[in-house]
Amino acid sequence: QVQNPDLKWETSEQTNVGIDWGLRNDRITGAIDVYQKTTKDLLLRVPVPQPAVVSTQIRNVGSVQNRGLEATIDARLFDAANKSLTSWLVFSLERNKVTDLGGAPYIETGDVFGQGQSGRKSQRLIPGQPLGTFWGAKFLRVNGQGQQVFACKSGSTGCTNGETIAPTGNDEMIIGNANPKFTLGLRSNGGWGHFDASWLWRGEFG
Repeated sequence: QVQNPDLKWETSEQTNVGIDWGLRNDRITGAIDVYQKTTKDLLLRVPVPQPAVVSTQIRNVGSVQNRGLEATIDARLFDAANKSLTSWLVFSLERNKVTDLGGAPYIETGDVFGQGQSGRKSQRLIPGQPLGTFWGAKFLRVNGQGQQVFACKSGSTGCTNGETIAPTGNDEMIIGNANPKFTLGLRSNGGWGHFDASWLWRGEFG
Protein backbone atom coordinates (compact mmCIF):
# COMPACT_ATOMS: atom_id res chain seq x y z
CA GLN A 1 0.00 0.00 0.00
CA VAL A 2 1.00 3.65 -0.23
CA GLN A 3 3.53 4.65 2.42
CA ASN A 4 2.95 7.45 4.90
CA PRO A 5 6.28 9.20 5.65
CA ASP A 6 4.68 11.23 8.47
CA LEU A 7 3.56 8.14 10.45
CA LYS A 8 4.71 8.00 14.09
CA TRP A 9 3.93 6.23 17.36
CA GLU A 10 0.86 7.04 19.40
CA THR A 11 1.70 8.96 22.59
CA SER A 12 -0.04 8.64 25.96
CA GLU A 13 -0.12 10.59 29.20
CA GLN A 14 -1.64 9.00 32.29
CA THR A 15 -2.30 10.11 35.86
CA ASN A 16 -3.14 7.60 38.62
CA VAL A 17 -4.23 8.14 42.21
CA GLY A 18 -4.62 5.11 44.44
CA ILE A 19 -4.88 3.83 47.98
CA ASP A 20 -4.11 0.40 49.43
CA TRP A 21 -5.68 -0.81 52.66
CA GLY A 22 -5.74 -3.82 54.98
CA LEU A 23 -7.85 -5.11 57.87
CA ARG A 24 -7.49 -7.81 60.52
CA ASN A 25 -3.73 -8.20 60.12
CA ASP A 26 -4.16 -8.10 56.34
CA ARG A 27 -6.53 -11.07 56.18
CA ILE A 28 -8.65 -8.65 54.14
CA THR A 29 -6.83 -6.24 51.82
CA GLY A 30 -7.80 -4.05 48.92
CA ALA A 31 -6.93 -1.20 46.61
CA ILE A 32 -8.75 1.63 44.88
CA ASP A 33 -7.23 3.28 41.81
CA VAL A 34 -8.56 6.23 39.82
CA TYR A 35 -6.93 7.16 36.53
CA GLN A 36 -7.11 9.40 33.49
CA LYS A 37 -5.29 8.56 30.27
CA THR A 38 -5.05 10.71 27.15
CA THR A 39 -3.76 9.17 23.93
CA LYS A 40 -2.75 11.42 21.05
CA ASP A 41 -1.78 10.76 17.42
CA LEU A 42 -4.12 7.76 17.19
CA LEU A 43 -3.18 5.22 14.53
CA LEU A 44 -6.30 4.86 12.42
CA ARG A 45 -7.13 3.66 8.93
CA VAL A 46 -8.85 6.61 7.24
CA PRO A 47 -10.31 7.17 3.74
CA VAL A 48 -8.00 8.63 1.10
CA PRO A 49 -9.37 11.31 -1.24
CA GLN A 50 -10.09 9.75 -4.63
CA PRO A 51 -8.86 9.09 -7.23
CA ALA A 52 -5.94 7.27 -5.56
CA VAL A 53 -4.14 3.92 -5.73
CA VAL A 54 -5.74 2.78 -2.44
CA SER A 55 -9.01 3.67 -0.71
CA THR A 56 -7.58 3.95 2.83
CA GLN A 57 -4.30 4.74 4.57
CA ILE A 58 -2.99 4.42 8.14
CA ARG A 59 -2.50 7.89 9.63
CA ASN A 60 -2.05 9.62 12.99
CA VAL A 61 -5.43 11.21 13.58
CA GLY A 62 -6.91 12.82 16.70
CA SER A 63 -6.95 11.85 20.35
CA VAL A 64 -9.01 9.90 22.89
CA GLN A 65 -9.47 10.19 26.66
CA ASN A 66 -10.03 7.32 29.11
CA ARG A 67 -11.15 7.75 32.70
CA GLY A 68 -11.71 4.91 35.07
CA LEU A 69 -11.81 3.38 38.53
CA GLU A 70 -10.68 -0.04 39.65
CA ALA A 71 -11.31 -1.49 43.09
CA THR A 72 -10.13 -4.83 44.45
CA ILE A 73 -10.81 -6.81 47.63
CA ASP A 74 -8.68 -9.82 48.58
CA ALA A 75 -9.70 -12.00 51.50
CA ARG A 76 -8.27 -15.09 53.20
CA LEU A 77 -11.63 -16.55 54.14
CA PHE A 78 -10.27 -19.75 55.66
CA ASP A 79 -6.68 -20.58 56.52
CA ALA A 80 -5.83 -23.75 58.46
CA ALA A 81 -3.02 -26.31 58.41
CA ASN A 82 -4.48 -28.36 55.55
CA LYS A 83 -7.48 -26.30 54.46
CA SER A 84 -7.60 -22.85 52.82
CA LEU A 85 -9.95 -20.63 50.84
CA THR A 86 -8.97 -17.28 49.33
CA SER A 87 -11.05 -14.98 47.11
CA TRP A 88 -10.41 -11.82 45.07
CA LEU A 89 -13.15 -9.48 43.86
CA VAL A 90 -12.35 -6.91 41.15
CA PHE A 91 -14.66 -4.05 40.12
CA SER A 92 -13.79 -1.98 37.06
CA LEU A 93 -15.47 1.12 35.65
CA GLU A 94 -14.20 2.97 32.57
CA ARG A 95 -15.47 5.75 30.32
CA ASN A 96 -13.79 6.89 27.14
CA LYS A 97 -14.48 9.53 24.53
CA VAL A 98 -12.96 10.74 21.31
CA THR A 99 -11.70 14.27 21.89
CA ASP A 100 -10.38 15.10 18.42
CA LEU A 101 -10.25 13.66 14.90
CA GLY A 102 -8.02 16.22 13.30
CA GLY A 103 -10.96 18.33 12.17
CA ALA A 104 -12.99 15.47 10.67
CA PRO A 105 -16.64 15.32 11.86
CA TYR A 106 -16.46 11.50 12.04
CA ILE A 107 -14.64 8.42 10.72
CA GLU A 108 -16.63 5.33 9.72
CA THR A 109 -15.44 1.94 11.03
CA GLY A 110 -16.78 -1.57 11.51
CA ASP A 111 -17.40 -3.35 8.21
CA VAL A 112 -20.77 -5.09 7.88
CA PHE A 113 -21.04 -8.34 5.94
CA GLY A 114 -24.07 -10.00 4.38
CA GLN A 115 -26.42 -9.76 1.43
CA GLY A 116 -27.24 -6.14 0.61
CA GLN A 117 -24.67 -4.84 3.11
CA SER A 118 -21.82 -4.02 0.72
CA GLY A 119 -20.03 -0.85 1.76
CA ARG A 120 -21.98 -0.58 5.01
CA LYS A 121 -20.30 0.47 8.27
CA SER A 122 -21.66 -0.25 11.74
CA GLN A 123 -19.73 2.29 13.81
CA ARG A 124 -18.46 5.85 13.76
CA LEU A 125 -15.69 7.62 15.61
CA ILE A 126 -17.31 10.91 16.62
CA PRO A 127 -15.74 13.68 18.75
CA GLY A 128 -17.45 13.74 22.15
CA GLN A 129 -18.66 10.13 21.84
CA PRO A 130 -17.04 6.90 23.08
CA LEU A 131 -15.07 4.49 20.93
CA GLY A 132 -17.33 1.71 19.68
CA THR A 133 -20.30 4.00 18.97
CA PHE A 134 -22.89 2.22 16.80
CA TRP A 135 -24.46 4.19 13.95
CA GLY A 136 -27.51 3.20 11.92
CA ALA A 137 -31.27 3.16 11.67
CA LYS A 138 -33.00 2.94 15.07
CA PHE A 139 -35.41 -0.01 15.16
CA LEU A 140 -38.65 0.67 17.06
CA ARG A 141 -41.05 -2.24 16.52
CA VAL A 142 -42.84 -4.51 14.06
CA ASN A 143 -46.22 -3.18 12.91
CA GLY A 144 -49.46 -5.08 12.33
CA GLN A 145 -48.45 -5.86 8.75
CA GLY A 146 -45.21 -7.50 9.85
CA GLN A 147 -43.07 -4.59 8.68
CA GLN A 148 -40.10 -3.26 10.62
CA VAL A 149 -40.64 0.29 11.88
CA PHE A 150 -37.73 2.67 12.40
CA ALA A 151 -37.29 6.15 13.85
CA CYS A 152 -36.95 8.93 11.30
CA LYS A 153 -36.12 12.60 11.31
CA SER A 154 -38.65 15.31 10.59
CA GLY A 155 -38.81 16.13 6.90
CA SER A 156 -37.56 12.73 5.71
CA THR A 157 -39.42 10.97 2.90
CA GLY A 158 -42.11 8.63 4.24
CA CYS A 159 -41.75 9.92 7.80
CA THR A 160 -44.98 10.00 9.80
CA ASN A 161 -45.06 10.86 13.50
CA GLY A 162 -41.33 10.17 13.71
CA GLU A 163 -41.64 6.66 12.21
CA THR A 164 -40.90 5.08 8.84
CA ILE A 165 -40.69 1.62 7.27
CA ALA A 166 -38.04 2.74 4.76
CA PRO A 167 -35.28 4.64 6.57
CA THR A 168 -32.70 6.51 4.51
CA GLY A 169 -29.16 7.58 5.35
CA ASN A 170 -30.54 10.88 6.68
CA ASP A 171 -32.48 8.96 9.36
CA GLU A 172 -29.45 7.19 10.78
CA MET A 173 -28.28 8.13 14.26
CA ILE A 174 -26.31 6.98 17.30
CA ILE A 175 -27.95 3.73 18.46
CA GLY A 176 -25.64 2.74 21.32
CA ASN A 177 -22.05 1.73 21.97
CA ALA A 178 -20.09 -1.42 22.65
CA ASN A 179 -18.79 -0.46 26.09
CA PRO A 180 -20.11 -2.11 29.27
CA LYS A 181 -21.21 0.08 32.18
CA PHE A 182 -18.94 -1.90 34.52
CA THR A 183 -17.22 -5.27 34.89
CA LEU A 184 -16.91 -7.62 37.86
CA GLY A 185 -14.55 -10.51 38.39
CA LEU A 186 -14.43 -13.06 41.22
CA ARG A 187 -11.51 -15.47 41.51
CA SER A 188 -11.11 -18.05 44.26
CA ASN A 189 -8.52 -20.63 45.28
CA GLY A 190 -9.25 -23.48 47.64
CA GLY A 191 -7.14 -26.27 49.09
CA TRP A 192 -7.88 -29.40 51.13
CA GLY A 193 -5.02 -31.72 51.97
CA HIS A 194 -3.31 -32.76 48.73
CA PHE A 195 -6.06 -31.32 46.51
CA ASP A 196 -6.53 -27.76 45.33
CA ALA A 197 -8.81 -25.97 42.91
CA SER A 198 -9.32 -22.51 41.48
CA TRP A 199 -12.27 -20.94 39.73
CA LEU A 200 -13.16 -17.66 38.07
CA TRP A 201 -16.37 -15.78 37.28
CA ARG A 202 -16.29 -12.68 35.13
CA GLY A 203 -19.18 -10.51 33.99
CA GLU A 204 -19.70 -7.40 31.88
CA PHE A 205 -22.87 -5.47 32.67
CA GLY A 206 -24.82 -2.95 30.65
